[in-house]
Amino acid sequence: MKEMRKFLLNILGFAVLCVAAMFLVELYLLNVPNRYSYKYNYIKNHKNEIQVLLLGSCHIEDDLNPKLLGEHTFNAAISGREEVYDADLIKQFVPQMKNLKVLVMPLEYRDFAMGRGKKNPRDLKKHGGFQSTFKCMYYKYMNIHIDPFWYWSEILNSELNYKERIHMTYAQQIETDSLGFVQLLDANKIDKWEYWDLPSIYDMSLPIDSSKYQQIFEIYHTAGKICADNGVRLILTSLPMYKTYQEDLNPAAEREMRDFVKRIQKEFPTVEYYSFMRDERFLPEDFHDASHLSESGAPKFSKIFKEIIDGNPSDKLDI
Repeated sequence: MKEMRKFLLNILGFAVLCVAAMFLVELYLLNVPNRYSYKYNYIKNHKNEIQVLLLGSCHIEDDLNPKLLGEHTFNAAISGREEVYDADLIKQFVPQMKNLKVLVMPLEYRDFAMGRGKKNPRDLKKHGGFQSTFKCMYYKYMNIHIDPFWYWSEILNSELNYKERIHMTYAQQIETDSLGFVQLLDANKIDKWEYWDLPSIYDMSLPIDSSKYQQIFEIYHTAGKICADNGVRLILTSLPMYKTYQEDLNPAAEREMRDFVKRIQKEFPTVEYYSFMRDERFLPEDFHDASHLSESGAPKFSKIFKEIIDGNPSDKLDI
C-alpha cells in the first residue's frame, strides 16, 4: 500500500512539474514576437494615427501594400483568419480610432459555399488542418474571445514552430514588414502554381446553409454598423484571381455575393463593394498562385486600390 501511494505521489509530482514547465514556456512565448502580437500591438499603440486599416486573410495581407496606399495605413490581415475574429477586432478598436477614415475588408468567394462546396479535383493545395493553430494565436495574442474558452495553449495547439521562433531574428519572427505587409517572392513560386489554391466546386442545387449565411451576414452587419456609427468608410473587396480560379467560379454564387452586399447596403448605403475577381488587367506574371498576387501583382493592385481609397476609382472597375 505504501509503495502504491509513493508511486501515485511520484506520478502526481511529475504531472505538476510538466504543467509548471508548460506554464513557464507559455509565459516565455508571450514575450517572443510573432505576427499576431506584432499586428495587435501596432493597432493598440497607433490607434490614434491609423487612418486606413486593412483586415482580412492572406489575400489582403499579401496583396495590398500599405506603403503604396498612403500614409497612416496598416495591414492587420493575417493568413487563416475567420471573419468572426475580424468582427471582434472591429468591436475592440474602431470606436477608439478617432482618426480612422477607411476600413477595408475582403468579401471572399469561398465563404459563399454555405454547405454546398465540394473538393475541386484540379486543386493541388491541401486545405485545412490549422484551425486550432489560428484560434490559439488569435486568442493568446489578439485578445479574441468568442467562446467560453479564454485560453488555448500554444504548446498543445499551435503548429507554427514556436521552438524555432525563439532563435529567429525579429524580422523573421514577425514575418511582415513594419506595416504588416507580406510579400510573396517570385523565387518561391511553385511549379503548376496556376492550380494551387483553386476554389471549391459549388453545387447550387443544394440548399444553402442558412445558419452559416446568417453568421456571415451578422459579421458584416456589425462592421457596417460600427463604421456608420463612427463615420468610417467601409470598403468591401473581392481580390484578383487567375483565370484557372475564374474558370471554377459559379456565376450564381457571384450573384449571391452581390445580393449579399445589397442587403448590407440597404441598411448602410455608404458601404462600398469592388470586385476584382475577373479583372482582366492582371496577367500571369502578376500571380503567385491561382488566388494570390506576386511581387509585380501586389504593387499593381495596391496602386489601383489607392484610387478607391482616395475616392477616385477607375471606370474600369467592376463595382
